Amino acid sequence: MNNREWSQSFEKYMRKTMEAVPLAGASVGLAKDGELAYHQGFGYRDIEEKAEITPDTIFGIGSVTKSFTCVALMQLQEAGKLSVHEPAVNYLPEFRLKDGQSVENITIHHFMTHTSGIPASPSLGYAMKRTMLGDPAVDELDYDIEQHEPIDTYEELMDYIASLDFELLGPPGSLPDYNNDCYALLGAIIERVSGISYEQYVIKSISWCP
Repeated sequence: MNNREWSQSFEKYMRKTMEAVPLAGASVGLAKDGELAYHQGFGYRDIEEKAEITPDTIFGIGSVTKSFTCVALMQLQEAGKLSVHEPAVNYLPEFRLKDGQSVENITIHHFMTHTSGIPASPSLGYAMKRTMLGDPAVDELDYDIEQHEPIDTYEELMDYIASLDFELLGPPGSLPDYNNDCYALLGAIIERVSGISYEQYVIKSISWCP
């Protein structure tokens, strides 16, 4: 199958898939040797305005960033700067739980695999609070952001986690439970080990920019 046949077949599949979901818009790109080899927008970035998707359209990629986080950690491990099987507290001495519950057996790997035993919390809404308050659609969002002050730093997040009343869901490594807090703390580990911000690390060591 030549490139034109491939792209026509793929684009037909994408349109069919988007109708079935349904999905307002999507952008697909393929890079080869650092160059953009293929791009196609599907649907719209603004349905009401019928604004099409271009290579410059900005998407909120949400938890895709967790993949970047794991790549960064494995790169740092390959460089001999950390081991993912070390306790997270080795790099986050402020990390603690209420009532003196031990964190010594919670490793970086447990954070990466959502098996720390720490239950999910509403911290994500508080971490996004300043941005969300500027959104005219804030009343339509599912987060109750008025219950806590904004969480702006990793240190504030660790203080927040330490204030929560909960028992671990199980011994670290025994039970998967999706946890955004732990991935935020992985970002703190990346910053402390690399000496640069999470954003700078991703741009420098992972991302491809045209």
